[in-house]
Amino acid sequence: MRVSSKLRRALAFASLALVAGCSGARELEPSHGHDRGGETLRIHGHDFAGHGGVIVDFAGSPGHAAVIESDRVIRVTTPKVAPEQRGQALVVTLEFADGEQRQLAATYVVEAGPVEVRARD
Repeated sequence: MRVSSKLRRALAFASLALVAGCSGARELEPSHGHDRGGETLRIHGHDFAGHGGVIVDFAGSPGHAAVIESDRVIRVTTPKVAPEQRGQALVVTLEFADGEQRQLAATYVVEAGPVEVRARD
């Protein structure tokens, strides 16, 4: 059977998407937050331990104080992100000390932070 080049490209793309989705991380809790950062985020999945420390990257902005709590949970404080990223779904990437990188299938949605109103003196 002959496979067209268009079908081969589609299969290759689907394979890449499947690999990215099988990163060992299944869920972000919460899945959204405000653009000011500072919120605690938990990443639920598996096979997090045994790779050394981790950096959690939110579309180019590194999270703070990332801790591998167990083989199934990473806790991180969300970073402040640029205003132009409001309303966008940010790709979250885990970068382990041993060089392993995993792009999460789930994304983190950034909303505008709460507005502070201060009285004038």
